[in-house]
Amino acid sequence: MTDKKLVLRVLLKLFSMTAVLWLAYVLLVGFFGQEISNKTATTKISLQALKTGDVDYFEINNRKLLVLKRNDKDYLVAWSDDPVYGCQIELKDDYLKPVCVDIKYDFFGKGLNKERTVQLKSPDYYIDQGSILIIGE
Repeated sequence: MTDKKLVLRVLLKLFSMTAVLWLAYVLLVGFFGQEISNKTATTKISLQALKTGDVDYFEINNRKLLVLKRNDKDYLVAWSDDPVYGCQIELKDDYLKPVCVDIKYDFFGKGLNKERTVQLKSPDYYIDQGSILIIGE
């Protein structure tokens, strides 16, 4: 009978020590983890093929970027996933719409719903002679 109690005590102590070590690891991993830099590599994308009113999607850092040419020198640049639901955004006749929910965005990235205003998220960028330079997320 004492052998079973001894085995249970040893198992309980081992389990407790493992739980404490795991908890310490989870709490301290942020201090000793890899340093994440806010600076990302600059990506240059040519927009010469875009015509007025066209939308094109580009793959940047495993994310899709939506670029809409509003007129000759004016673009909408935003991530192609909806900021609330996370689904793909597509171009309709005179608005942008996510495929999974009935929300509409104008060509400036602002939500057209009356309940709340939602803005499409876009990376830091600037446009240089018909090409777009993505600086960071």
